[in-house]
Amino acid sequence: MTPRRRTEPSVGRKTLFTAVVIGGVCLAIEGVARIAWWRLERQSLKTHYMRGEAVLNNDAINYMKVADGLYGYQMKPGFRNEHNSINSQGFHQREEIPVKRVPGSLRIVCLGESTTFGSTDLTNYPAFLRRILETRAVGFRQYEVINAGVPGWLSDQVALRVQHQIAQFKPDAAILYVGWNDFQGYDPRLPLATESAFALGFGLTPWRQYARSASRAVAILSALYERRRHQPTPDDYREADAHSTPPDQRYRFLVRHLDDIVHYLKAANPQTKIFVSTLVGLWPQGTPEAWKKMQVPWFVSRHKLAPDETARYLRELNDQLRQFTASHDAALIDMAAIFDPLDRTRLQWDFAHMYADGYELMALSMFEALRASGVVKGEASQRYQGLLTAYRLSAAATTTAPQLQ
Repeated sequence: MTPRRRTEPSVGRKTLFTAVVIGGVCLAIEGVARIAWWRLERQSLKTHYMRGEAVLNNDAINYMKVADGLYGYQMKPGFRNEHNSINSQGFHQREEIPVKRVPGSLRIVCLGESTTFGSTDLTNYPAFLRRILETRAVGFRQYEVINAGVPGWLSDQVALRVQHQIAQFKPDAAILYVGWNDFQGYDPRLPLATESAFALGFGLTPWRQYARSASRAVAILSALYERRRHQPTPDDYREADAHSTPPDQRYRFLVRHLDDIVHYLKAANPQTKIFVSTLVGLWPQGTPEAWKKMQVPWFVSRHKLAPDETARYLRELNDQLRQFTASHDAALIDMAAIFDPLDRTRLQWDFAHMYADGYELMALSMFEALRASGVVKGEASQRYQGLLTAYRLSAAATTTAPQLQ
């Protein structure tokens, strides 16, 4: 009896079988990864909350903040005192912002830190911007400006808030004055940070930065690969101290989080117009005596940096913001260039924060950018030119540093 010849499966069937097996393995890995992600997320929320409580113990305005599992801390919803109001959504303003848009309204969100939050309900650039829009802009029945600034926040926290809260408001425009705490968080004369300042301060959760990935397995593996970076050696410390770290690497976490912010805003509303502003620093203006009395970023004190040196590092960060803007189809508000020829010792009460005229000038500059981009229509403000003229440095003052107030 002649034995039957075994029929070999076709190439197509073999390919299909292999694909099914691989797909099943991938699904199993993804299932395990999602369980691991869930456990990691629960632990990180607990850790963030506990670290947030510890941070607030040493916070000068902790009475306005509450610990939070996602952000570490946030503004206290419903807070009120003589000078400041926090609405139920955690925004620095009295009025609530409905998620559902009012027909014929223009909605702008201002993202940032204490320099966006401002000093009082009235002394902050979002509040000035809203008043300017209400008096000078035309074409809309209502103007909503959201002050989403939170003092002390890093770009990590701003991006998390955009993902979990801000994006649902689907703003017409978003103004990003973000980066001051990242500037303070990454020492240019120390080796490159292997984790973001937020991850180090509130719990090691590097896997969260890959949350945009559709696959939790890919996100976790990417984070594990990132953590394999070598720890700094003595040579790394000497090199960083002698030559400073490359700006594109030093501020890579800031750029990554700005990219996340744009992604989440555009995913919710592809029509959102993004504006990125450079940062206005007081350096190098001011006298040595005045700088000795002023609180400055920790690395400035650590390395005894002169104002000119610190100004150079801030210029490097601003250059990163300019490059980011150019590569993301965003509009640049070069606030640093606008304020550069001005007497900032009369506009700023420290290295980053403004007096009322400084915040108003920022808002007027933003209004001009909104006009130039076509987001709003309206006449230019004579007040804008008046402030630029009033605070412009004289020729003599550009070579002799003015006194700080």
